[in-house]
Amino acid sequence: MRRQTGKRNGKQAVPWPERKASVRSKLLACLGPLPRAETELEPVTLERTEREDYIRERVVYRAAEHLQVPAYVLIPKRLTGKAPAVLAWHGHGYGDREIAGLRPDGTDDETEGGIHRHFALQLVRRGLVVIAPEIIGFGDRRMASDSGKDLAKSGSCFALASRLLLYGRTLAGSAGVRSVPGARLCANPGGGGPRPDRSR
Repeated sequence: MRRQTGKRNGKQAVPWPERKASVRSKLLACLGPLPRAETELEPVTLERTEREDYIRERVVYRAAEHLQVPAYVLIPKRLTGKAPAVLAWHGHGYGDREIAGLRPDGTDDETEGGIHRHFALQLVRRGLVVIAPEIIGFGDRRMASDSGKDLAKSGSCFALASRLLLYGRTLAGSAGVRSVPGARLCANPGGGGPRPDRSR
């Protein structure tokens, strides 16, 4: 086993606190220009399903003018006060349904859940409020040209990424910026239920 020496290529590694600001600015530069103005979320609950140990809501919120984002909000039933909350992004696959314990058609998936292992369910069962937005290019947010294809096997990731690069933008930057406002839903999931602890 290699011993960690704190050196890289023969040079002493710079401690993380000293590198953090530089790494952050480089990452933001790579993501491309980001919009600065916040919009009103105007969330709408489309459906609410009570499970044995959590509540699953399908919501849609406004991330920018003329742009709405669907998401699942998972709320533990046993909450009585504030709780930690997390913004859960799905990876490649069929979108937010895959991490929320659902099949592509929206029915419950009782299996282990493919590569994502229904990780949003694991989090809500550990007592966290989970906001799982649908990332652009996947699930219900695929391009119209991909809408007739198998949801579990197709996405619009490559097509969107290549088009955005022509405008000096990145898919990662666009997906992140348009999904992050969903974290503000953590202020009051489900309308009147327990509030997440925003300090955690």
